[in-house]
Amino acid sequence: MTKCYALNVSTIDESKLVEIASLLPWQERREKASRYLHIKDKRLCIGAGILLYRIFIKNGISDLTLSKNEYGKEYLKNSDLHFNLSHSGDYVVCAVSDAEVGIDTEFLSDADLTVAEKCFTNYEYKMLQNSQNIRSDFFRLWTLKESFVKKIGMGMFFPFNSFSVKFDDDYTTSICDARSGNPFAWNEINHTVYENAVFTEFVLPEQYVAVCSATDKIQHMEILKI
Repeated sequence: MTKCYALNVSTIDESKLVEIASLLPWQERREKASRYLHIKDKRLCIGAGILLYRIFIKNGISDLTLSKNEYGKEYLKNSDLHFNLSHSGDYVVCAVSDAEVGIDTEFLSDADLTVAEKCFTNYEYKMLQNSQNIRSDFFRLWTLKESFVKKIGMGMFFPFNSFSVKFDDDYTTSICDARSGNPFAWNEINHTVYENAVFTEFVLPEQYVAVCSATDKIQHMEILKI
């Protein structure tokens, strides 16, 4: 079963950031948080640690030892529970599952079609060119694509333009801002659907969230509080 959690880090008291960071069980994250100069970045880094710790406790994980694969994706060293983190805007999000999982969240800022032309497939770029809401559709596509490459454990080492996100409805000219249509990952090399890549989408204030899991869609996102 796959679950998704979110935490609004803007509620973390600025005066308590150092104290909270000192309580996190991971030295690497404590040191990382200390290097940030901007409060917003510190909040996101520390908030990610808080969210991860609380999720592990909720799921009965006592050994919190983390490691990384060759592409930098974190995993629990002595547990079969898989997880993935992402943060943007005011939110940190995390997905946990009994199989490989990826998650991405993006704040809806200005969309840059030159980035889409460079990073996306021709199929996706043409959809965006004909979109009625480029900003919304660009970030919808981006979160879906990044959740997939994080799920397979390679992140941005897996070229964005080597696969397309398509939809089960015929969106040949527009992604459709109503966020309908069931997305799937399409292998542009051998023209087949990637198996074991199930997408779930959520909307937070001014940002999108996409989760890619191996087995099941997620019924709801649990919003945790500090």
